[in-house]
Amino acid sequence: MNHDINLLPQKDPFLSKGKLLLMITGAIWLMLGIWLVVTFFSYTADNQELVLKQTRLQTELAYLNQPEVIEEDGYDEALSRAELIAADISPYLDELIGLLPERATLVSFELTEEGLHSSIQFETMNEGAAYTSRLYQSELFEFVEVDRVETEFPNEESDFEEIPRYIFSFQFLTGGAQNGTE
Repeated sequence: MNHDINLLPQKDPFLSKGKLLLMITGAIWLMLGIWLVVTFFSYTADNQELVLKQTRLQTELAYLNQPEVIEEDGYDEALSRAELIAADISPYLDELIGLLPERATLVSFELTEEGLHSSIQFETMNEGAAYTSRLYQSELFEFVEVDRVETEFPNEESDFEEIPRYIFSFQFLTGGAQNGTE
């Protein structure tokens, strides 16, 4: 009896060129989809965080500027404080945050009867100067002044070499603040 023995390698039909190309294309589309979903949710989380910060600032500002007791001779002062509380600060806050460089941080933001005060932390002095220039060009603020620039040195006990940070303190005069003080 003759046995037919085939010693040639058999082609695996599962890994044919068409199926392999389809699998690679599907994997690329899957990775692209995952990347888009992650990017969308991180953007949404950042946006929600900014809205939450803005709401907290407005709530704290309204709480801190509440007049306790209105006396007859302090009526004008109480009225000006009430107008200050009712001022919409969101355009100013949006403008400040929108002009920030990538690695800068808004440290504080305060609305007073004189105008807006804010402190912003920058990695380099050049970033702070460029931001100041963009603020001068902004049409939203009538007057921009740099109150002071502080250098914040990191913890000296660290084993890593850390660069200092620069904190710029700004004072802004807006149309609403000017009208409230006149």
